[in-house]
Amino acid sequence: MRICFRVKENGRLLKGYLIVEGQKIEVNGCVNVDKDLLNRGFIFRGEYKGKEFEYRFEEPFSEVLLSERELLYDAESLDLRMIEMLVFSKINEFREENGLDKLDWSEKIAEIARYKSELISREFRHDAMGKNAYNLLRDRGIYFISIGENIYRITGLTSLVTEDRIAERCIEGWKESKGHRRVMLSDFTHCGIGVYARHKSVYITLIAILNRIVVESEFSEGQTLLLQPVDDEFNGKVRIAVKANPGKCFSLSYPEYAGKDDYIEVRVLKSCRGRVVLEYLDV
Repeated sequence: MRICFRVKENGRLLKGYLIVEGQKIEVNGCVNVDKDLLNRGFIFRGEYKGKEFEYRFEEPFSEVLLSERELLYDAESLDLRMIEMLVFSKINEFREENGLDKLDWSEKIAEIARYKSELISREFRHDAMGKNAYNLLRDRGIYFISIGENIYRITGLTSLVTEDRIAERCIEGWKESKGHRRVMLSDFTHCGIGVYARHKSVYITLIAILNRIVVESEFSEGQTLLLQPVDDEFNGKVRIAVKANPGKCFSLSYPEYAGKDDYIEVRVLKSCRGRVVLEYLDV
C-alpha cells in the first residue's frame, strides 16, 4: 500500500524513515510498503524544521496528518527537576509500601545521574559510552558498599504530556521488570535521579547506593577489631564517621578522612552485645 505523511496545517510532505520489524525504510513524503508488514505496527521517525520527531502506529492509514504544533514540540520545555523529584517520591512510596526505609537524596549522585542520562540518550545501555555507574561515582570520590542503577526512556512525547505522567510511566515500567524492581527495593541508603530531555524523548537514570557498614555481634572484653574502611581499588580519601552502641563497651580510634592504608581500631572495654556502624559522609 501507499502511505503519505503530511503536515496538517499546510499539507507539506514529511521526510524520514519507517522502522518496521527491524527494517529501516526511507520515506520521501510517501512510500509504498506491504500492508501486512505495516499491520504489525511501525514507527515513523524524521525531522521537521530542525526538530526531530518519532511517532508509533499500530495500523496503517493511506494518509497521516501530523500537527505542526506536535512536530515542533520539544521535551526540553518540561520541568526536568520536577520529574526527578516525582520519581524520587514515588520510589520512596513504593519502598514504604514494602516495609523499607526511605532513601535519602544525594545531590552529588543526582549530578552524576544527569550526566548518565545524557549519555544514554546517545547509547541506551548501562555502560553507555563506556561509562558505568560504579566508575562514575568512584572517579568522583564517592565511596559506597554497593550500588544499583535503573535507566528508562520514553519517546514520541506530545505537548499534552505532564511531568507526573512521565514519572508514573517510569515507575510503572521499573516495577514490571524484576531487575529494576529489585534495585528500588534493595538495602540502599541514598540515591540520586537525573533527567535529560532531547527533542521528543526523556531519559531517566536512578543511581542508588549503600553507604554504611554495620557490625553487630557479641563482643568480649579485651577484644580488638581492625576494620579497613576503604578497599584497595579506591584511590584517595573519604570522610567517615564511626559510632558504637552501647558506648561504654567500646573505645574507637579512626581518622576523619580514610584511604586504603588506614584502619579503624575498635577496642572492647566490656563484654556486651553491641553494634558498630561505619558511615561514608561524602554523599
